[in-house]
Amino acid sequence: MASLTIKYICLLILGILFSFTSAIAGVSHPAVAISIEGVPNLYLVTTNFYRSAQPTAAGFRHIIRQRRIQTVIDLRYYDLWDRKLTAGLNVSLHEVPMDPFDTALFNIKTDKVLEALRVLRLSTKNGATLLHCQDGSDRTGLITALYRVIYENWTPDEAIAEMLQPKFGFHYWYWPSIVGYIRSPTNISFLKQQLGVTSARTSQ
Repeated sequence: MASLTIKYICLLILGILFSFTSAIAGVSHPAVAISIEGVPNLYLVTTNFYRSAQPTAAGFRHIIRQRRIQTVIDLRYYDLWDRKLTAGLNVSLHEVPMDPFDTALFNIKTDKVLEALRVLRLSTKNGATLLHCQDGSDRTGLITALYRVIYENWTPDEAIAEMLQPKFGFHYWYWPSIVGYIRSPTNISFLKQQLGVTSARTSQ
């Protein structure tokens, strides 16, 4: 118990430090918290882009009605419930399963990352989109941070700073691989090449 408490305290301190770094880096539009019943850990990231943990059936009804969600992207690998939970709600569902064990073991599947980013970029151009995994913190944090870097021209450090803010619940001691993946210039350059994005601002 004491060890777990120390880990949480360390994560909180790390999040505060990265939040300060993010602020002085001049990040202009951080994610904004939104409260909708049945949609935990919900934030508006940028225009037409929402992120959350797994919604309930009622949560899907609420957010689709209130925020006019047209597309849902589910990153969960086990317990794919969204087809049942969104049945009859006239929403486009994309399942891009990312294995949490692969992610934890420094084996992030770039093909899944590319698929999620492609779908997310296209869907947000056409209407409101919800991206989620189980907790809305780690896999969702990865794709959100990469979206910031690839499409919004944030530096990796700025995107990581936002991702590690305590409010999102990122589990750093389980998934340090995610931070390393985002910080890698090789990964960022490859993703931009595959996605047809050109930008010089990919490092500090």
